[in-house]
Amino acid sequence: MSVLVYAISTDDARAPASSELHEICAAGLRALAEPVAARPPADIEQLVRYEETVETIMQSHTILPMRFGSVLDSADQVRELLRTRASEFQSTLEHLAGAIEYGLRVSAPHEPSDSDDDRTYGGPGETYMRRRLAQQSRSQELRAWLDSELGGLVRDCNYRAMPDAETSLSAAFLVDRLLEHDFRDRVTEISKTTDHGLSWSGPWPPYSFAAGVHG
Repeated sequence: MSVLVYAISTDDARAPASSELHEICAAGLRALAEPVAARPPADIEQLVRYEETVETIMQSHTILPMRFGSVLDSADQVRELLRTRASEFQSTLEHLAGAIEYGLRVSAPHEPSDSDDDRTYGGPGETYMRRRLAQQSRSQELRAWLDSELGGLVRDCNYRAMPDAETSLSAAFLVDRLLEHDFRDRVTEISKTTDHGLSWSGPWPPYSFAAGVHG
């Protein structure tokens, strides 16, 4: 029977992670999994159930959350995965220990530039490139601003420019649980004192900082 893997943690028999999931252990690691007859459908009910299970586990354990649909053919194949990538998984778990993820989206008021006027330049290609450069510059400015405002409150961060808007930036922050309230208070404070649009979400399982797990 196939196995749906929810998360990977260190193997600690003194601290069972879930009464509902099977624990498959190897190389000092533990996969939290569920036997399935086939890959579950990616419908809203299944997605919500999966995410709720992962979030429940993360409340008391440091985990590498797996993306929905991470199905292996058998428990033996899961053990082989743990053995083959033990060093990588252990290193990532150490980095994530005691931390959770918060998401942030920030947008800056659009400032007109010469590139907004197509008539200024020779053709649509040049206009497009100038707009792309302007977008990159604004994204870098927003990133530098967030780094300055949240310095000392985050362990790690990932940034991504939003393709649907020239002045938006999406960020994921890895935040120590001990600093969680300070981080949230700081985000609330700067959202009230800046012209930038700011919205946040979380806490979440640290998907953005466990990308290597899914490679």
